[in-house]
Amino acid sequence: MVQKKRGSNRAQRSSRSLQQPNLWVILSVALLVVGLTVITSLGPSSVTGNTVQKIGRMNKGDSLHLSVRDVPGLEKIITNAGETILYGQIDVDVDESIPFDRSYVSKFTVRSENKFGPLQFTFKVKEQDLLDQGVSRGDLRLYNELQEYSLQLLKVDHGYLYYIVTVPSMGHFVLGRVEVDEKEVVEEETVVEAPVVEEKPAEVAVEEETPEEEPLVGKAAEQSASEMEKGFFAKIAAFFRNLFS
Repeated sequence: MVQKKRGSNRAQRSSRSLQQPNLWVILSVALLVVGLTVITSLGPSSVTGNTVQKIGRMNKGDSLHLSVRDVPGLEKIITNAGETILYGQIDVDVDESIPFDRSYVSKFTVRSENKFGPLQFTFKVKEQDLLDQGVSRGDLRLYNELQEYSLQLLKVDHGYLYYIVTVPSMGHFVLGRVEVDEKEVVEEETVVEAPVVEEKPAEVAVEEETPEEEPLVGKAAEQSASEMEKGFFAKIAAFFRNLFS
């Protein structure tokens, strides 16, 4: 009888131990929760690759490095807390509704209910993708509504262009091509030069004048007179010769 009672007591104890949660499991879960909380609140470069950055605690002035993979071209954001933050959050989202009428790499929004200082963006853009859109490496700008920010080219590495730019606050941004001033195209008038006609002086018709016979002078006159006399007598002689023949 005693042995049966002892066996039943052991069975009851084992069933109770199975029903009660294991202390080690509870401690493990608690440590996991605490660890995740600590990792989230560590600050710079603790959680990367998200468009949503949750913050456990930040003192005013503490820096925050946020790596981004979900926004085309945007690689990293560096900022600092403008106030003491407890359980804050930063959201970085693609926003195609932002109006922009030129070629662009990405449209995105950075927002938070907490106060932060200036933001430094680091962009990584494939140069060939820009060239395919007719955009050169010097044509990119960052736009925040009507404000334009110039980019600083850090380096060119394996076909990728790395830029940085600092903006004063969060907002709606477009990484796109700079606006090209419309240049007035002045069409050069084609001047057709008329052929130059050389004016020739009018030809004055000159009447040919019959040269006047100049009077014979000197020996020429004497020879002419003697020839005339010889001819006259020759004619008379010929007349009488014909008469008596």
